[in-house]
Amino acid sequence: MEELNVFLDTNKFIFLYTVIRLILGILLFFQAYDKIFKIKLNHVISEITHGDKSSHVHPTITKLSVYTSSYIELIGGIGLILGIFTTPLLYLIGLHLMVVCFAFSFLDPVWDTKLVFSRLILLAYLILNPIHFNIVSLDYLIF
Repeated sequence: MEELNVFLDTNKFIFLYTVIRLILGILLFFQAYDKIFKIKLNHVISEITHGDKSSHVHPTITKLSVYTSSYIELIGGIGLILGIFTTPLLYLIGLHLMVVCFAFSFLDPVWDTKLVFSRLILLAYLILNPIHFNIVSLDYLIF
């Protein structure tokens, strides 16, 4: 009977891990999709440049940051949705969130943190739980 309880508990963690991985992937993918394909990255760069209260950021750094950030979100989102290269993507997304926090804080020390922290909580759950809960994924099928 105890084995059945352990099995059921494990299934709950597998389900929750999968749901959270998919939610984070969907959030990242659609955020990037919107920036890259709907709004267009040049418009995003223009908004950041014109909204920048300090003229200390070189336009090349802004452009490089927006492009890098957007494509990390796009690739990370797709990867998490498919469940491929999950562990490296989680660490890359963590580094990305640190850079985003730094950039937003540099531009405006009192920025709205709700978008970043919701993603950070989802990311923390995925990183802190064992990767063997990630069985509904391409990682599990391939590796």
